Amino acid sequence: MFVLVAAVALGYSRRVARLAQLGRPACVALTFTVIFAGGLALLRFAGPGG
Repeated sequence: MFVLVAAVALGYSRRVARLAQLGRPACVALTFTVIFAGGLALLRFAGPGG
């Protein structure tokens, strides 16, 4: 899902002709996914039960 959001945010909507064109949005989405997962892990371990 993050790949589609990143592709639209970077202006790729309705202009993708090859799968290779999604390389940059996929990298952006992967970065956001890692940050999001890291933030969730931080909240889990920083909580009262962590």
